[in-house]
Amino acid sequence: MYLEGRPLFLEAYYGRVYNTQITAQEVYGFLRLALQHAAPDRPFRGPAEYDVDGELMYRCLVDGNVRCHAVDERIFENGVEIYSATITGGLVPRQDRFGGVLVSQTESDAL
Repeated sequence: MYLEGRPLFLEAYYGRVYNTQITAQEVYGFLRLALQHAAPDRPFRGPAEYDVDGELMYRCLVDGNVRCHAVDERIFENGVEIYSATITGGLVPRQDRFGGVLVSQTESDAL
């Protein structure tokens, strides 16, 4: 996410699909659906748990907040883990030309 041409928020992801006959496209389709149900206090990933049909279950554990976080994300098919991802991210401190921080702690708490 950028503001005035400068990075404001960044995340780095590493995830993979394994141990299933479901295609990666189907697994990532379910992931995109789960991500649409993010909690207001953690809008950067999905809910703690999400289940549509009882066959696939999304789980997300977050350590931190929007300023700085680490996420453990998993999808299960009938109780068997078929996807896992590790995500780290947060706000990127911005500085003015004199070295002053432009995003204060109070402003970042509001995000």
